[in-house]
Amino acid sequence: MEPCRGGLPVAAPAGTTEARPPVSAPGGTADVSPPHGRPGPSLHVPQHDTLVFTGRRATEVHLLPDTGHCAISKMGEAMELITAWLRKTMVS
Repeated sequence: MEPCRGGLPVAAPAGTTEARPPVSAPGGTADVSPPHGRPGPSLHVPQHDTLVFTGRRATEVHLLPDTGHCAISKMGEAMELITAWLRKTMVS
């Protein structure tokens, strides 16, 4: 596994034999990135970092329009998606 910008492990890349747990990955389409030249890691998540989970087993990826970091301004909508995903995932 390769670390993400913050040093935390990320999921195994597609095509590997490493175990990949189920994932719910909601995010916002309007998440911001730091200006070029800004020192240090970004605390925001580019769309690619969410979309990388697309196509994985037991994984749902949702980019909610007109919301930012972790879809926080649409938390109710995000929680509905997460709750539905949990129900499906916990049953199987």
